[in-house]
Amino acid sequence: MNRSQDDIQVLKKVNMIVKENLPGFASRYFSYNMDLKTPRSLYGYALDLKLFFEYLEQVSYKVDKMTIKDLETITPDIIENYLEFSYSHYDKNGDLKKCSDAAVKRKYCVLSSFFSYFYRLDMIATNAVDKVQAPRQK
Repeated sequence: MNRSQDDIQVLKKVNMIVKENLPGFASRYFSYNMDLKTPRSLYGYALDLKLFFEYLEQVSYKVDKMTIKDLETITPDIIENYLEFSYSHYDKNGDLKKCSDAAVKRKYCVLSSFFSYFYRLDMIATNAVDKVQAPRQK
C-alpha cells in the first residue's frame, strides 16, 4: 500500500504513542492492524488506549512493567469504572471537557478490539471487556 506523506506523519505519531505510553505488548496489536485500519483510525485507537492505561496507572497498575498476562487481572468492574471515568470532566490543555456518549462508546469498542485480539490468539485466558455491556448512545 502506498501511503501519503500525511499518513506517514500520522503513523509516526501512532508509533510514538505506542512506544512511550503503552505496554510493550501493545505494539503487536498495532502491527496487526497497520494494514487493516486507516492511519487516522489507528491514531484514535492509540489515544484511547493511552487514556485507558493512564487510568490504570491511577488504580495502581504499573503500565511500564505490564505483561500480557496482566490483562487477565483487569476485571469487568475496572472496565466499567473506566467508562464512567470517561464520561467525567477532564483537563486537557487547560480546557474542561466532557466525553459524549459516542466518544465513550468508541473507547469501549477500542478496548473490546484490543482485548479480543489477544484473547483470540490465546495470549490471555479471559476477556473482561466481553462481560461489560457496551454503552448506549442516547
